[in-house]
Formats: sequence, C-alpha cells, structure tokens
Amino acid sequence: MCVAVTKKFILEQLPKFRDERVLIAESQQVRRDIIPTLLRAHKENAWLYDKIGCYFIGDTIDETCANIYDFLKESLRYDEESDQLQTVAVPQALLTWGHCDCKGFASFACGVIDAVSRYTDSRIDWHYSFASYKFTERTPYHVFCVVDTDSGPIWIDPTPGAKGKTPVWWINKTVKTSDMLEQVVGKIDNGGGYRVGATLSDSTLQSRQASVYDFGTTAAAPIPALSQDQQDLAASVLLSTETAGTQ
Repeated sequence: MCVAVTKKFILEQLPKFRDERVLIAESQQVRRDIIPTLLRAHKENAWLYDKIGCYFIGDTIDETCANIYDFLKESLRYDEESDQLQTVAVPQALLTWGHCDCKGFASFACGVIDAVSRYTDSRIDWHYSFASYKFTERTPYHVFCVVDTDSGPIWIDPTPGAKGKTPVWWINKTVKTSDMLEQVVGKIDNGGGYRVGATLSDSTLQSRQASVYDFGTTAAAPIPALSQDQQDLAASVLLSTETAGTQ
C-alpha cells in the first residue's frame, strides 16, 4: 500500500467526525435486525466511501483486497459488541474510535470495494456474508466481505480467529448501486498502483437520492460435507429469510 494511505490520511479525506452512531436494536431480536440495517447503512454511507475508495486501488483485484485488509488490520482493533447493543457507524467514526467489531470491518471493506467498482467503472462481484459457525445456530452472528474473482472468492475478514474457519450456515447479500461518480478529475497514477482523483463535492454526493439503489440478495446452502437432508433443511431456512426492500 502507498505509504501515504494511513488512517490519518484517510480521515483527512472525510467530513469532520461527529460522535454519532446508528443503534440497531436493544432487544433479543438484534441479530435479525443487523442484516437490513447494515444494508441500509451501506447505501447511506456510499458517498463517504466514494471519497476514499480510490486510495486502495491496486494493480489487480487481489492487490486491492489485500490493501483493504492490511489497512483494517493496521488501523482498527477488534472490539466485540454485545448481543443486546449493536451499532453501525460511518467510516470516519470507525477510524476515529480506532476499534470495531466484525460489522465495522465488513461495512468498511464492502464500502471501499463498492466505491472502487464505481470509480474504475468496472464490475466487481462482492457481497456481505452473514455467517454462523455452529450447526445448531442458524441465525448468523458474524459478517465479512467477500469478493468473487476468476481465481476464486477472496474473504476480507481481519476478525481475530476467523482465518481458516468455514461457516456452516450463511446468507450472502449485496447492495446494487448505480454510478454515483458522474465525474472524476485529476486522475493520475501516483506510482504506487493507486489512481488518485477528486470526487464530487459533499453537497452533490449527499443530494443523490436513495432511489438509485436497490438491494440484491443471494442465499447459499451449507458446505457440501453435510448430508442431503441437512442441505435441504438449510436451503429452506436461508431462502425464507426476509429480504431487505428498496427504500
């Protein structure tokens, strides 16, 4: 990653931080509420990630994903929230606090990779993967960013202990966005594989209507090692999961 792409540098590209966060829920239903809330936050915060996505671009999609992963590992400490109190936050909040849980890692990674897709005008297949690692617990309690490439999926998940673990149940969801970046000026190669430019003004980006977005979703069956009956059961559970609607 370019040496200039530090937490301080990225914060300088974003609006001044106000100590605000979005409360998901304070109830026993909090896990069910996480998915639609995180997807809504993704579209609402897209204009912010459009300000910083260009600084993570590598020569290949693999390098771009590695840049995001390394940045998160260096900039944010993992701090798990309780089931009773779950929040989502804008990127400058995450970087100012210096800590987050898996939702923060996933929202930042997906926000950046989606912004890179818009910035480069290229199709990048990515999604949030809401996962459970316990066969007896079908409701997801973990989330991470997945980018599908020609050589296979890349998981961007700096959560401690997540490396090498495979979910038993999961639900994949994405947010399809139209092209928010109508113009990009001063586009150059800074020598480090990053194409740097100035994006639209805050007022222009904020004025874009939420109607340019629509939610997309896919559901995955459990890992093949399970029996056919178990796979059928998993598919029926995952496919019946409520899909977030267009705002």
